[in-house]
Amino acid sequence: VDISDCSASRKGGAIYLTHPAPGEPGNQIRLSHVRIASCEAGRYGENTTFASGGALFLDGDRNAAQIDRSEIVRCSAHGGRGGGVDSAGAVRMTRSIISFCSAAFGGCMHMRGLGLGDSSIISDSNLSYCSATHEGGALFSTGGRIVLRNRSLLRGGVAPVGSSIMFLGGDITYALPAPLGRWLPNALCKVYRKACEYPPYDRPKQEACLLSRDSCSLSLQSAGQPPNYCMAPSFVQPCNWNTDASGDPFLLGKSLYQLPLAPIEQDFPFACAAGLHGSTDTEDQSSSACGGPCLPGTASAEGTGSCVECEPGFYASNRGQGKCIPCPHPLSSASGSVTCSVCKEGFYLLDSSADPGGNRDTHSDLSGSPTEHCKPCPPDANCSDFNTTLETIRIPRGHWRASGSSLVLYPCRSLGGGDSSSEKRCVGGTTAGGNGYCDTQFTGPECQLCSESNLYLVDGEECKECASLAAAASRFTGVTLGVIIACGILA
Repeated sequence: VDISDCSASRKGGAIYLTHPAPGEPGNQIRLSHVRIASCEAGRYGENTTFASGGALFLDGDRNAAQIDRSEIVRCSAHGGRGGGVDSAGAVRMTRSIISFCSAAFGGCMHMRGLGLGDSSIISDSNLSYCSATHEGGALFSTGGRIVLRNRSLLRGGVAPVGSSIMFLGGDITYALPAPLGRWLPNALCKVYRKACEYPPYDRPKQEACLLSRDSCSLSLQSAGQPPNYCMAPSFVQPCNWNTDASGDPFLLGKSLYQLPLAPIEQDFPFACAAGLHGSTDTEDQSSSACGGPCLPGTASAEGTGSCVECEPGFYASNRGQGKCIPCPHPLSSASGSVTCSVCKEGFYLLDSSADPGGNRDTHSDLSGSPTEHCKPCPPDANCSDFNTTLETIRIPRGHWRASGSSLVLYPCRSLGGGDSSSEKRCVGGTTAGGNGYCDTQFTGPECQLCSESNLYLVDGEECKECASLAAAASRFTGVTLGVIIACGILA
């Protein structure tokens, strides 16, 4: 269902649940797979101070709304409260998004529960990139109980005070797990009970109570009941689990963060620092150390879930780096490198025995003296291969060099053949040594000779078999010295 471009003079740009009459049950609405876009409250009102709920307005604490797999986007309460949602009743929001909404107070949501009745629950949902001209960029709370849980995230909020949350009243709790790459200081929600003090004649109860202290701390079992004989809860409790005090027993056994009565400016839950990787383990999410530092060769930005290998041309030599560092000119590196140990494209390594990162005193250190070790590619040569060294410089077709230590490239001559004859003989490549740059049929400088001793070069690109000595003598009265040498007749 798509609801868009709707407006109201004061409240509920798209939906308005009125206050139920005295004695009447509250109204309930369920939004599932609904998208509400570009709706607004208060634009045409005479007094926009009371504009509320750009998309949804719930009047009265007996009203309730369920928002499941839905989206509220670009809605506004002009000069008022709750750009997306304004509610006095309980809101259960699951796998949903409120984004790019605006108001004076509570850009995404304004929760104004009149008491501590049913909790409003925001589960596996995002309040993102909302803004408030006064307070509470994402969430503004003046009362009621709110439980954020299961990877819910408030991010990108903007407001002069409380960019993420402005908390003036009520009760706000976050139950882990948080999103990947996020953390919160927290404590385990449990029942604090009085010490086991059964009289001596009730020794079995005393022993059962002592043995059951851990299970009693996570149970709502009444005091003195078998088989555990738990003691009564103490006066001070770490979290509000008590249903008699409008608490939520769901919180028992959860790792919780109880929000202080103060504005929160940063994204919430808090982002893991750059150089740390996130974790899905709630124990790791309970510390600002998150899942630990990135390993050398990897890095992570703030709030990211995992460390990423450095790209080619970058490196990370230390643990916990927030970003990879570009290699100094003219060095380069492979993916995931801890140092820059090769020359970049267009350069070659003069001495392949150079230390990638060590002895600067003798200038054998590659990273300390890169220009002494990495040299520009010779004319006509190709140094585009990764980790090109002097020995592995790529010689193009039609060229030849005497050895893997030579920087001089010779163009191969046609020797009487066509324009492509030199490329047929001189195939180039990276195999060091004179013959390594020749086709298998040829050898010698510029690949001028045929590899087999009984063959000779014809038209600069073809090897033909020499005639036998007897046949040659019967055909010619004299044999030139050049042919004799080419065919290997003279010893």
